[in-house]
Amino acid sequence: MPNAMVIALSFALGILGMRLWDGTLWFGLFAGLFCIGFAFWDKKQGVKWGVIIFSLFLGCGSYLIVRTSSLHSPCLVLSGHRVVLQGKVVGQVKRTKRGGSRWLMQCDSLHWAERSYYFPHRVCILSREDLSALREGCYLRLLVRIRPVQSMNGDFKTYLQKQNVMYVGTLQRVVQLQNPKGWFQKVRYGIANYLRKVIKDTTALALAYALFLADRHLLTKEMYQTFQATGTAHLLAVSGLHVGILLSFVFLILRLGHFIGLYKQHGYWLGLIAIVMFVGIVGTKPSVVRAAVMTSLWIVAKLLGRKIQIWHVIGLAMLLLLVYNPLWLFDVGFQLSFAAVIGIVAWFRPLRAYFPKEPKVLGYLIDLMIVSLCAQIATLPFTLYYFGTFPTYFLIANLIAVPLGFVIVYSGLLMLLFSFIPLISGWIAAFYSYSVQGLLWALKQIASLPWSLITVPQGSMHWVLWSVVGIMLWQLVIWILQGRFGRIHWRLSFNRF
Repeated sequence: MPNAMVIALSFALGILGMRLWDGTLWFGLFAGLFCIGFAFWDKKQGVKWGVIIFSLFLGCGSYLIVRTSSLHSPCLVLSGHRVVLQGKVVGQVKRTKRGGSRWLMQCDSLHWAERSYYFPHRVCILSREDLSALREGCYLRLLVRIRPVQSMNGDFKTYLQKQNVMYVGTLQRVVQLQNPKGWFQKVRYGIANYLRKVIKDTTALALAYALFLADRHLLTKEMYQTFQATGTAHLLAVSGLHVGILLSFVFLILRLGHFIGLYKQHGYWLGLIAIVMFVGIVGTKPSVVRAAVMTSLWIVAKLLGRKIQIWHVIGLAMLLLLVYNPLWLFDVGFQLSFAAVIGIVAWFRPLRAYFPKEPKVLGYLIDLMIVSLCAQIATLPFTLYYFGTFPTYFLIANLIAVPLGFVIVYSGLLMLLFSFIPLISGWIAAFYSYSVQGLLWALKQIASLPWSLITVPQGSMHWVLWSVVGIMLWQLVIWILQGRFGRIHWRLSFNRF
């Protein structure tokens, strides 16, 4: 395994160990191993093991800082008291059944008794009033009655813990509300207003918000369940697919711009600028940042003329994200995103070698099937644990949804590009709406098939362990296909039929 990947996994293991066991003992254990590693330095293997131990040491230290700040948090003393929280809205504001609202708030400070505390935690705010007009990025100063998540019971407590929410605040009063400032937020608001103006169909508008703004508050429960039941919910989560489509769109424009002197080198720089703008507009969610970092590293390697080693890129991206925020290791989006890309990289080539490459259309469909299969298998333990579902017809659904997704995203980008020409943008918006309706109709037909969704108890480690065993057997099959246990002299070919 490449060194970058080893370093990243070691770093992640250190964070995980600190989370699961007592922090002081875990930190002391690996600090001792670090010293032993230097004491028994071997010239051949010393560097490798020294780096691994140092990564564990660093991972423990990173999470120790985060955990120490929470252990000494004033909220453990002020539970049930009224405090002032300051931070910004993350995610969508949801309406509750009783007419109120709730949302997640990424805090940066807490104020109580004329004192201020550093408070880098995520808090779930509960309000009796309907404040669904709030948008992601709004900066708030709230008077709340705060309590730890551990004091709650039921499924809501489990849900909050999975979202890395450590505290719940019952809103008493909004002290101060500031609309998002900055160039990126202004662009985001401008895009949101334009989409509302030009797209008349509500379902198409909801999907546009999810695809271009990573805002799913307009999606109905029925729409989300349709995507989930067909294994195409990854289209709603802005990640590598969307960044790849954006980059291909940039290179397509570059090809059309050859006559004004734009060349491949310019395309890489334009791609980097487009990725930075995209992340600034949609926000720094783990899946978005992962895709942006990996794509940026690939572009930088191209600009420098270096050979690209994908495992080094994945490892470096994982390490950078965990250094930036160690708690992202426990984020569902982070886990699903990296699991999917690792599965695709590890299994795509061995499987693709046993299928024909021509013709192009058939080859594209085979590629799409293999990518969907690899991603679904790699993310199986996480989907069973967090959602308790497995979509039976995910291969068929992705063969339809991914190509249509390309068409929808491309038409949406063209719609934004020609926003200054109302007639053309209106035609593109109509085409976009029809494409969305066609996609939803196809997915609903697949979701209505018998046994389209297999459900298991959510959060059950029993099914997770069985899925891990299944992945190990799958890896054994891949090794056999690669000839690790003797050469296999066969290849699938459609010429035999």
